[in-house]
Amino acid sequence: MSRLRGLGWLWLALLAILQLQTVAAMKVSLFGDGYVSMPLQEAKMSTNIRVKFRTRQENALLFLAAGRTDYCLLRLESGLISFSYKIERDVVQLRSPKKQKLNDLEWHDVAVQRFENNITLQVDGYIMRKQLPGDLTALNIHFGTFLGGVGDFSAEFLNDVIGFRGCISDVFYNNINIIKRAKDRTSHTTSTGVSWTCSTEFDGTIQDSISFLKNDSYSLMLKESHAIGETLSLQFRTMANAGVVFFNGGFDFILLEIEDQRLKVTFNKAGSVVQLMTNEHISDGKWHRVLLRYNAAMAELILDDATSGYRGAHANETKASINLEKSVFFGGVQEEMRRRLSGKGLRINEISFKGCMREIRVNDLPLGFAEMTISRSLALSCLWKYPCVEHNPCLKSGVCSQHGVDGFICYCDQSYCIKADFQGPFKIFTETSPELELLYVSPMQLLEGGTSFLSPHYIDLILDLRRFPSINEQSIIFHVIHQPKYGQLLQYSPEKTNFVPCRTFNLVDLATDKLKYVHNGQENFNDHATLDMQVFGDLHKIPENILGKHRFLLHANITPINDPPQLKLHSHKILRVIEGIERVLDVDLFNIDDPDSEPGNLIYTILPTQNSRETFGCFMVGGVTTSTFSQADVNVGKVSYLYNSTTAESFSYQLQLHVSDGIETSDTVYLPVSVHPLELRLVNNTGLIMIHKSSLLLSPANLSIGTNAVDEHIDIRYDVVKAPQHGVLQRLRQIDGSWVNVDWFSDSQLLLGHIRYLHSSDFPWQDEFKFIASFGFVTTQTFDFRITFTRLRITSSRPSQISIDGSREILLTSDILAYQTTPIGSFPRSVIYKITKPTRYGGIFVEGSRKAAKQLDSFTQQDIEKRRIRYQTHHTSYSSFADHLEFVVSVAECDDVTGTLEINYRPPEELITKLSYQNHEPLQVQEGERALITKNHFAIRFNVYESLQFQVSKSPEHGVICKYDEQTGLTVPVEGFTLEQLFRNDIYYCHDDTESTRDNFELLILSGDETDLQFVSNMEVHIKLVNDNEPYRTAVERVFHVVRNGIRTLNPTVLQYLDADVNTNHTDIHYIHVSSTNGAFYKSGHYVDSFTQDDIANRRIMFQHTGADSGTASFIVTDREYEVNGLLEIRASDPFVSMLATNASIVQEGKFVVLKNKDFILETNLDMKLDEIYYEVIKPPSYGILMYLSRANEGENGTTIYKATNYTSLSNFTHLDIERERLVYWNTEIASMDKVRYRVHIKNITAEGEVMFRIYPSAYWEPLQVKQNHTLYVEESTSVLISRDVLEVVHPNISPGDITFLVTSSPMHGYLEMQSMSFDDEYNCKVFDQSSVNTEKMFYIQAGVNQSVDYFVFDVTNGITWLRQLMLKIVIIPEKLYMHSNIISVVEGKTVQLSPTDIQPYSEYYRGKILEYIVTITPNSGHILAGNSKVKRFTQKQLEQGNIQYVHNGSENATDSFTLVAMARNKESVPFELEFAVVPVNDEEPMMVTNTGLQVWNGGRYVIRNTDLGSRLRHSTGESHLCCATHIRRLLGKEIRTTTQNRTVYPGSNQPGGNMFYARLQLQEKRTIVCGYRWLI
Repeated sequence: MSRLRGLGWLWLALLAILQLQTVAAMKVSLFGDGYVSMPLQEAKMSTNIRVKFRTRQENALLFLAAGRTDYCLLRLESGLISFSYKIERDVVQLRSPKKQKLNDLEWHDVAVQRFENNITLQVDGYIMRKQLPGDLTALNIHFGTFLGGVGDFSAEFLNDVIGFRGCISDVFYNNINIIKRAKDRTSHTTSTGVSWTCSTEFDGTIQDSISFLKNDSYSLMLKESHAIGETLSLQFRTMANAGVVFFNGGFDFILLEIEDQRLKVTFNKAGSVVQLMTNEHISDGKWHRVLLRYNAAMAELILDDATSGYRGAHANETKASINLEKSVFFGGVQEEMRRRLSGKGLRINEISFKGCMREIRVNDLPLGFAEMTISRSLALSCLWKYPCVEHNPCLKSGVCSQHGVDGFICYCDQSYCIKADFQGPFKIFTETSPELELLYVSPMQLLEGGTSFLSPHYIDLILDLRRFPSINEQSIIFHVIHQPKYGQLLQYSPEKTNFVPCRTFNLVDLATDKLKYVHNGQENFNDHATLDMQVFGDLHKIPENILGKHRFLLHANITPINDPPQLKLHSHKILRVIEGIERVLDVDLFNIDDPDSEPGNLIYTILPTQNSRETFGCFMVGGVTTSTFSQADVNVGKVSYLYNSTTAESFSYQLQLHVSDGIETSDTVYLPVSVHPLELRLVNNTGLIMIHKSSLLLSPANLSIGTNAVDEHIDIRYDVVKAPQHGVLQRLRQIDGSWVNVDWFSDSQLLLGHIRYLHSSDFPWQDEFKFIASFGFVTTQTFDFRITFTRLRITSSRPSQISIDGSREILLTSDILAYQTTPIGSFPRSVIYKITKPTRYGGIFVEGSRKAAKQLDSFTQQDIEKRRIRYQTHHTSYSSFADHLEFVVSVAECDDVTGTLEINYRPPEELITKLSYQNHEPLQVQEGERALITKNHFAIRFNVYESLQFQVSKSPEHGVICKYDEQTGLTVPVEGFTLEQLFRNDIYYCHDDTESTRDNFELLILSGDETDLQFVSNMEVHIKLVNDNEPYRTAVERVFHVVRNGIRTLNPTVLQYLDADVNTNHTDIHYIHVSSTNGAFYKSGHYVDSFTQDDIANRRIMFQHTGADSGTASFIVTDREYEVNGLLEIRASDPFVSMLATNASIVQEGKFVVLKNKDFILETNLDMKLDEIYYEVIKPPSYGILMYLSRANEGENGTTIYKATNYTSLSNFTHLDIERERLVYWNTEIASMDKVRYRVHIKNITAEGEVMFRIYPSAYWEPLQVKQNHTLYVEESTSVLISRDVLEVVHPNISPGDITFLVTSSPMHGYLEMQSMSFDDEYNCKVFDQSSVNTEKMFYIQAGVNQSVDYFVFDVTNGITWLRQLMLKIVIIPEKLYMHSNIISVVEGKTVQLSPTDIQPYSEYYRGKILEYIVTITPNSGHILAGNSKVKRFTQKQLEQGNIQYVHNGSENATDSFTLVAMARNKESVPFELEFAVVPVNDEEPMMVTNTGLQVWNGGRYVIRNTDLGSRLRHSTGESHLCCATHIRRLLGKEIRTTTQNRTVYPGSNQPGGNMFYARLQLQEKRTIVCGYRWLI
């Protein structure tokens, strides 16, 4: 019986399966987080389940039917089916065979059947059975069924549910088609995250690209986590402005996203954030490669093929590892994950990446579709197409915008915006609503001369007609506006039973083959017709933007068919060749008309001939003789014709040829050939213009040979037959970049810039070489090539002054200001003017700038030529003036020149007459004193002006304009003053105590804009001199040598006194009371004890030695006002002559230096004249000559012109020549040092000496250039390298080792140190050179504490030129951040705005880096206000914008303060206080505190004290305040005499009895009054 029951059950199961198969298969795709849920409540003894699926997953949930305790669960575990069936407490499990792996992307059929106590699991062809316990009841289902996932449903038996990712079909539960219900949305069945087809993305591999299609697209994959660091590489393409590319969370996180079309990386490690942003825009529709490396120390991003990437480092104090999850997101993140991260403070872009990715690798592990666990809105392969980038389909006036995944929209102001030559498919949109699609247009494809019928495949209406029921097929008409150019659109005519040219058609014609396009067979590969689609309908039912005409183009792409090639030669075309020279065939002569064939398939064939002359000619391809060649060879210039024979005259012949495309062959044609002998001619021989000791390239513009050949690229050879005398010709060796001497060169070397002339010796005016040009056996005559030497200099051909008559402004044109270089001109943009001293009475304005140019501002000659520079006065000027613009003109490789532009202004007569003038007085001042400047010293009257500003536009030479303070007795120099100060007698002229009799200065007088006055006042100063200087000795106190018992003339070299007073001369300086211990002084043979300095200068004083050898002469020197004592040491000896050692003289290469007395320091005791001192040259200079120079007339610029008197070195000269500065040393050869050895003869006594010369190149006289002088940053108590990025002084022709730094002022809070291998270096380095900086040997050692700034001052020199008083600023980064605050004044009860200047860091390093302030202790008597809100923290930006205020609460405290800390990026300041000084306000009434009354004797007197009558003010500082008695009612006494708070006297009455007066007392302090007190006496 049981066996029959089992067979019956099997029969029922087979019937159920057959019944299920009759239902059409329905599929659903689930992507890891989707599911289908069907509500169901039932209790049945039988259960049947049917599921088909395909997937790659090993573990996933397939199906669940759940009750409160019962359930049946079907899932994948390790690639096998696991089925669990639970009723009450009994659980039955069935599994598929282990050998049957089901995660192979094949379709698998699973069926489950329970009948009574039997349960069967069938997987494909395998059947598994189990017997249920006999007492089991029905399966109770309360919560329904779930397919692929469970969503928010949870139960104890559901642990680690993994959502299904793959395809499922034919799902039945107890004969209910669950997928059908879900798709039709019946019986409350719902679906989430599914699609109703089997997605192709499940078939994707690692090699397949991934398309992210929507704003919520993303994929979740798994990878291995590495704590030491990870890498990511991928390729992507997109045109989105923003989107998430990659995210990996955990305790740390890494985020790669697109922001503003650039890649941005955010890497958080334990709170330390590194952010990188690329400079390149990547939203361009092109593929980009990204490599991202990140570890505990840093993050690095490399984009595309860049050699270096973007790099950022973490803070050192963070942990040494990273903690990231195994799950990674690509393209976006789940909404649930985004909300969770937002709660933690991390905001991730809500828009997903839209585009394509490929070749994804994380930690070198490739990832793709197979590794995805969850995905959303993806597609297999790269579906994104960017026609805007790839095809540029829109008109030039239009804008192309991406539409969808592969479409585009063109925006323009025309009816049709797509280019006529765009041959791809496109859509037509409405003009006002671009998102509303009307029509899809695709090009036709047909053969040349063929026919194509029009159908909806080419023109398809995509307007959703269901939205507009009133539109039908007859409502849409197409109009042919322009027929195709190379064919026709035809329409079938029933009347004519044939096709006729089409003018209009409708959708029915389009769908019934009544339209066709016929091509006319011409060789054109595309054609198009212009059409209009017109929509008719009711305006009230159809939107206006749909109705009307919509223009578009219908394209036809033509596939050509083969035609015979047509070879046509014009009758006037001749192949002209030169003997021995290949003639490259050009396309003009050889061109075939055959659009059917590629140029490589068109073959020319040269037919043989019997003409003997033709045998010397041949066609060549790549240097190989041939009789066939292709059109492609001709197009790229590979085919040439060579006639390889010599001839003395020209001749011609014809060649026969035809062409074939491999199928068809053209007719034979004849090509005329004309042969000519080679001719060479000189085209360019300009020579070179250059400067000495330099090199210059020879180019074809300087030297070239022309030929009669058509191809001018013939490599002519130049043979040098006579080399240059003062230089060499050199060729560049490409192997090592060196230059080698040559005696021949070619045209190709000239063209490449490989030939140069190098000047090497002497300083000639010119040089030359001779050459012969040749090609093969053809040569030219001998030519000369000349090199002329010059010096590039800056000159100006324009006047240095201009005049302005009445106008406020004038354009500075090239007629006014023009500088250029000669003899070789420069581009105007290279001529740079740098302002060294701006104009005073106006400003130089550059076009587009409102502010006048300042010192060191610059402009170019190009700006002048383009009329961008103008001069404008400050206001309308009522006086004449001369303004000056001083500048330096610079051009590369030239010496700078200084220039001055004088601007003379003269006002019109009508302006001059408007002012009121007066007779003005010059300033009178005594030497060293001051004089008051008053209105009487000005030429105009100031009565009508309320306010004027006076500016010192031209300073006095011998004094200053100053302000005198009578209380302190100090004078303060001023650059300007006001009319009020002038009227208050505050302004003086202060003389500088120099010896000057006249002085003058100019004052610029300016009014306000409303008055518009400018006046220049010239102020004269007359100075009364006083004798206030004593004589002083100028000469070094040298010993006066004299021959024993001999006579010698006294000269100024030994004894000379001068006086600084300007009106004192030699005759005013007297030597009196002159006496000597070993001789006497004589004048004209007579003994004298007094003489003048003029006597010494004119050699009138003789000294006669007698007595001891050593002695002194004493005297008094006087200028008749002051006296000084003086001594002259006198030493007698035998006659002698000696020469003292001197310093070497410096001379420039090729220049001369004048020899002076300092070069010949003669020590002798002989009495002689200068022409009696004779010098004999015993060793002449080796690298120069001694010569005489005589001065000629002055040059154009006031310079002295010298003329040589000899051209061979002198052998003798006298000291008179030296005194007159006629003797010079002229350098003629390159050397570093030279010397002259000589012997001096004086009265048969001789001595020898030498003069040294240091020779430097001319470059040493060029100025040094400060290339880098930046602020040096050093942390407190550490050292820092002084690199060339911080300090670099350069010179184009001097090595860094010759540029020396001399420290004139050492650092105050540290010292300089030079790293060296030796141990004897100075602790504090004072001298170093640029090479020490370049080789990173210079350091600054910071040694001071609590310092923020340091510096050192230095000079730089190369031995010739100097840069002085340069300063290197050093900013010390303190260990702690200290803040400085000012005391801020606030009126009691008022508000004061906080300024950034009130709160600043002490260290300059932190200025500009403060982000926020936090109040730690609030103020007691007020609060901080930001806008309208009380705050305890505010930002630096709010402080700078003036949004932060302190509000005082009106209390009587004199001060208030609050404590705050400043926050920089990674630094918190030490707490500091911001103090407020409260300015009190009298806002409270006085209080009467004492009123005792008074008892007085009749007729007595009593002093009223504060114990009798007293008042007090709450805010009073203790000072007296006034108590006034008013409305006194006198009863028995007299009136009160005096009243103050401290003392009041009441005179009593003589009458007996009590006295009383009523007083109305006013207690006053400022404006508060209390009245009405009664006082009893």
